[in-house]
Amino acid sequence: MVIILFLKGDVSMNDMLNQSSRDFLADLASDKPAPGGGGASSLVAALGTALGQMVVHLTQNKKKYAKFQSDYKRILSDLQAKQTRLEELVTEDAIQFLPLSKAYGLPETTEAEKTEKNRVMQKALLTACEVPLEIMKLSSDVLDIHEELVEKGSPLVLSDVGVGVSFLKAAVESASLNVRINIKMMTSSQEKDKLAADMSTLLKKVDEQGNRVFKQVVDKLSN
Repeated sequence: MVIILFLKGDVSMNDMLNQSSRDFLADLASDKPAPGGGGASSLVAALGTALGQMVVHLTQNKKKYAKFQSDYKRILSDLQAKQTRLEELVTEDAIQFLPLSKAYGLPETTEAEKTEKNRVMQKALLTACEVPLEIMKLSSDVLDIHEELVEKGSPLVLSDVGVGVSFLKAAVESASLNVRINIKMMTSSQEKDKLAADMSTLLKKVDEQGNRVFKQVVDKLSN
């Protein structure tokens, strides 16, 4: 049985993260279909990205790390841009879910209706994969920067690098579930295989790198 859920009203690009944290969590906990797992994944990735910026801000003015000043400028610019995009994706995930939720409710009494519903569904399923895959890609890119910060960040904020790594890894794993649930219902083997391959590549990379970098943080904190 499929439960049909519809977004309540229009979702603007700024609505979700313009509300308070408590209001966002209340909406997440409610019977509203959005924000959901996709938006939460993007928010977690944005938090991990923000932690990377904090590490740089608390390190860059220390004399010991003067040789990395040009790196810090590059890192901050990159992280700020990626965080902005991840914040946008919190709401974009809800917007892209709307066509899919409507497609579930289309009539399928006649053969013509069934054909049209399937056409709309397949298009909506493909669209619904775009945001979680972008979340995965952005999180993977930010994880590369966190690995760099293991060496270029102050030991006083090394634990925050580790927290950021954990958030980014969780975001990738979480977003992959949204890809999986959508490709499961796709009928085009070519599209399904391409999306599954992209997802698996990112998952494998982030799992291996995330575990390695987290261990580096733990080892440094233990010595």
